[in-house]
This record gives sequence, structure tokens and C-alpha cells, in this order.
Amino acid sequence: MKPIRRESDHPVKPRVTPEPFVIPDHLDEELFDKTGEQWYFETIEQTEYGVDPFGEGLTPDAYWAEGWNLSYYQADRSNACGHDDALHRMFPTRYRLADFDLSRSFRRVLKNNADLECVVRPFRPTPAKDELDQIHCYSRFRETKAPLSTIYAKLRYRPAPIRELTVFHPTRGLIAFTLIEVGENASYALRTAWNPDERKRSLGTFTFLKAVEYARSLGFEHHYVGPTLLADPAFSYKLRFPACELYDWDANDWVASESERAKAMFAAPFPRRRWDTETEDWAK
Repeated sequence: MKPIRRESDHPVKPRVTPEPFVIPDHLDEELFDKTGEQWYFETIEQTEYGVDPFGEGLTPDAYWAEGWNLSYYQADRSNACGHDDALHRMFPTRYRLADFDLSRSFRRVLKNNADLECVVRPFRPTPAKDELDQIHCYSRFRETKAPLSTIYAKLRYRPAPIRELTVFHPTRGLIAFTLIEVGENASYALRTAWNPDERKRSLGTFTFLKAVEYARSLGFEHHYVGPTLLADPAFSYKLRFPACELYDWDANDWVASESERAKAMFAAPFPRRRWDTETEDWAK
């Protein structure tokens, strides 16, 4: 397959520093911001980004179904990732929501977190989410990512609406969130963070289960979670959940993760091919 990168016709605007915007009094501040936090607001004149990023009339679901990840100006996908100085196979992952049955351990996680309040609403970056996101990233990966506030200009123009599923503790406020792209018949989990001090609550599992619950409430067929990398526990945990499917790059189809075919996919050697920049095709 030829690598693809399609650029938007719109000029790329320079990034601006977001200014804090105080929530108006008429909004339900108790519901939206338990800590009285401010949220970032950016004014960008161009609003056409991502309405139909490639001019082909395809829905986000159509891209997700073929292993693509969407951004505000391109689609990308990869079948490999470096980990521990080695190259490993990587497979897009999704779940069949109609077959997603909760095990006893997953029901226990939901029960143990029944005191938490979950709110689904349009995404907006806030200082509290930025802080939680950085704490979570460093705790799990010993690195940090660009703050949500600085990538808001890109996230807000993705071709599918983005919702945030925020989790609030009765007294400690925001302790977890996950960002969810909402398509026509599927959802896609973009980014998740939780407070590492709340390890006993299994918030990673909890937010995942609540995201699935939200997708099922919309009558969706699939929930996507990005790629699975078997060699890295930070990604391989996705195989623990039921009704999991992996994208077979060779067959351009999805296969049940527990099948022998899926196991063989992880073990198969990489094809050795070179991209010829002159012919713009794979070298013979």
C-alpha cells in the first residue's frame, strides 16, 4: 500500500497561546467544573477544517474501519512501532459492542466506583485536565506530552465531534477522563488519563468500561481504541477486554483477538520492502 498524506487546502494558521475564559454564571458550574476551574478558549477565524478533510465524502467510520487514525488534515496508520530498541508489529484495535459482556471482575470494578460521578460533554481543555494528563503520562511512560491546551486548535477541527467522559470524586474533584470521537456508528478513544494515587480503583479499566457503556447507549456497532502493541503492557492491556478485534493488514479485515490467526499475525516476520521515491511505488 502506498503511504498517504493529504494536505488541507486551508493555510496552516500559526499557533496562538490560549487565553483563559471564565465560565459564565448562567452555566451549571457545579455540573461542568467541580473545582471551579477555568477552561481554555481559542478564537480561530477559519472553521472549515475537518468538515470533510479529504474531499471524498467518507465518514470517520469508514477510515476507522480500515485501520486509519484521523487528524485535522490527514489520515495515518502504521503496522509497526519501536519498543525496547526493537521493531514490533502493531494492530488497530476495536470491540464488537453487541458481544461485549462484562466478566465478574469488570462488574466488580464498576461496583467499587459507584460513588464516582461520570459526565459526558463536549471536549474542552482545562488546567485541571492538563495537570492530570501530565501526571498520568509521567507515571506510566516516564515522559510528558504536549498539554491539551496547546493542541486544542487541532483537536477541535477533527472530522468527528469529540466528547469528554470526565470522572469526579465526591470530595477530590476530577480524577480521570477520556476523550472520545463520535462517528455515525462507532466511537474512537483518543486519550485517557487518571490519577495514579487512585490505583485501587482501577480507573483505567473503569473509564474504558464507561466509554463502552456510552458507545452502546448511542447504539453504536464498534468502539475503537487505537493500536495494540503486544510487547508493551501500556498497549497490550487492550486484549484483556471481551469482543476484541485486530486489523489484519494482509487481508484488510478484522479478526478476533483470541483466534489462532491473530496470534500468528503478531509472530509473522515483517515484509522487507523499500519505497521508491522516484517511481512513487514499492521497489520491485
